[in-house]
Amino acid sequence: MIVTVDEIKTYLYGTTVPASYDTLFTQLINEVEAEIKSYTGVVIGNDTEYVSISNEVGDGANVPVIRTRYKPVRTLTKIEVKDTDFNWVENTDQDLSNIDIDGSVIHTKSVYARGVMNLKFSYTAGYLTTEVPEDLKRCAIMMVISAFNKRESIGYNSQDVLDLSLAISNTTPIEIANILEEYRGNYLEKNRIRVENAAATY
Repeated sequence: MIVTVDEIKTYLYGTTVPASYDTLFTQLINEVEAEIKSYTGVVIGNDTEYVSISNEVGDGANVPVIRTRYKPVRTLTKIEVKDTDFNWVENTDQDLSNIDIDGSVIHTKSVYARGVMNLKFSYTAGYLTTEVPEDLKRCAIMMVISAFNKRESIGYNSQDVLDLSLAISNTTPIEIANILEEYRGNYLEKNRIRVENAAATY
């Protein structure tokens, strides 16, 4: 989780003792984490393992760079290239340990031909729960508290979280929006990233 139930309760009450809303807090935390993942590409692993991303597909750009959907990238585990017969062939020439990583950008030694959906790659990404940056954690806490405080106006009781919408919009508080935009980095608009049968597992 990006934040814990105890962290939410400490923020609200100054203590971790009340348990009345624990189930609701857990659900809200999960939904906030999913929204942050969708909007920024940032993923959260567990205490000991990063998130494993398999079979993500992107466009070659005739440069030694791979841009990923999820971030921050930790390791690159496999690269496949679509050949002239449209078959996937693993690139064994690239030393996967000899790369530079900058967030969602992987600088490789191999140059990949320009093409549409002609690269497939697997990698690990994200933060461990102990590594989540403080500003991102604060953002998640504010999003959870905001949703929690609106529960009565949208018909929730203490354990009912059906149909909650946490979509980022023009009404999102400026502090939250600024943090999310910083982590998003606008890379989705600047680069043609596609995902084909991509699966993220822990």
